[in-house]
Amino acid sequence: MWTGPGIFPILLIPSILVQDFIVRNYSDRFLEAFGQLTQWVNKGELKYIVTIIHGFNILSDTFLGLFSGKNSGEILIETG
Repeated sequence: MWTGPGIFPILLIPSILVQDFIVRNYSDRFLEAFGQLTQWVNKGELKYIVTIIHGFNILSDTFLGLFSGKNSGEILIETG
């Protein structure tokens, strides 16, 4: 699978449009989005994943897991 800038030569041949999505470009709609996302979460229509790590002793393995797909979503470190 191609990732990063190395894919651009392949995309340029068929003239594919590459467009970014930058959240801060829509800062004027944050409250609207927060309200809609909250409704979806409360209805169970939008779900999120949280990985909880217990202690700093496995922090390096957890970090590396981000790149292998082992951990997805939000990662929290419980220290107490």
